[in-house]
Amino acid sequence: MADSPMAATGGPVASDADIGRAEAFTREQFVHEGEEAAVALAPGSPRARALTDALAEIEAGEKLPTTHWQRRWSLLLGLERLLSEEEPHLADGTTLNPHQVDALSG
Repeated sequence: MADSPMAATGGPVASDADIGRAEAFTREQFVHEGEEAAVALAPGSPRARALTDALAEIEAGEKLPTTHWQRRWSLLLGLERLLSEEEPHLADGTTLNPHQVDALSG
């Protein structure tokens, strides 16, 4: 990750605009409500690497995340999203019970 903005500057991985672009592209959150971007996207963290990879795909002209990106990052980001919520639910609003969350987390 030596070529990432954070490694070069010690600052945030990306601007709020870049984070927003990546979130729209992947349909996943990189910074959850109540979190600080600098902490959530700390150097070398999985979310920071997923964000960097998503931005690289956007720059490469991809219209949707590649299968490679989805296989590498979707489960991780989805589980972090579920676990960050007070009451875990699916994108369609269906609430998950504790057994379902446990089953999804492995």
